Amino acid sequence: MKFMLSLRFLIVSLSLSGVLFTIVNGYYSTYQLQKNLLIDVSLESNRVYAEKLAHMTESFLENAKSQLGTGAVFVAPMLERKVIQPAELQSGLDQIRNMSQGFNSVSILDRNGVILSISPKSIGLEGSRLSDSITSHFEDSSAKFIGPITGPTGTYLSFLSHPIFSKTGEYIGDLLGTIYLHENRLLDRLLSQHGYVDGSYVYVVSPQKDLIYHPL
Repeated sequence: MKFMLSLRFLIVSLSLSGVLFTIVNGYYSTYQLQKNLLIDVSLESNRVYAEKLAHMTESFLENAKSQLGTGAVFVAPMLERKVIQPAELQSGLDQIRNMSQGFNSVSILDRNGVILSISPKSIGLEGSRLSDSITSHFEDSSAKFIGPITGPTGTYLSFLSHPIFSKTGEYIGDLLGTIYLHENRLLDRLLSQHGYVDGSYVYVVSPQKDLIYHPL
């Protein structure tokens, strides 16, 4: 009798164990499936969002580059004069910076990389020469994006440059727009303000894996 009870108990136990194992395995498989699905959806959502931000940032830079080109045409006659008027250059740069609002500072360089004028004037770099690592980018006299680098004041920044030509097509200098990567209102608003409300944020890394922008 005890043998029959033990055998019956064993059969029932094995049956229940099999059912329990099937249920647990089913729940675990469902959990893993949903987990992987959520991860894939989140990754794809982040990829699409990052791609959108990249396009918006590129549009921001292209617009700033276009404004710089217009500014270069505006200040060219001031550099062609036999006697350059510092007050006139300063006024012209202030107008360019106030109109664009995408640059933290705007400066005019001569063909040797010396800063002839800078806006805002309080930065106080007039007469300074940029380092060879920066001026080497101007050798082909074309518009370009430079950076990110550490600037003369120790700030992490990027440059947008546009060559300045005389009426005869002679290269006479560069107009530089500077973007402080952690202090630019438009860029910071673009990268730090987004629709997520879960405490997440966006940061930017250079191709060399250097951290360019972080909101915290």
